Amino acid sequence: HPLKYVQGLAERFVKAGGQLFEQSHVCNTQFKEDGIVQVADGGTVSSQHIVLATHTPIGLVPTIHTLLEPLQSYIIGIRVSHPLE
Repeated sequence: HPLKYVQGLAERFVKAGGQLFEQSHVCNTQFKEDGIVQVADGGTVSSQHIVLATHTPIGLVPTIHTLLEPLQSYIIGIRVSHPLE
């Protein structure tokens, strides 16, 4: 079940020291030398790494969103100890 998977992933991420910011609308992204800064309504978040988990990239012309078909997709990224055959 996708929701259970995401909840377990989030739990492990936080246990490993990660931070999640929910219900935080990102209105601008700035790339700086000391890391990536997400500028959200009323605050900022600085990080050396960031995941843009959106169906469409942030910053596209707003009218393009009205042309897109709603779809769901899933991807899992892992590091393996040996090549897969």
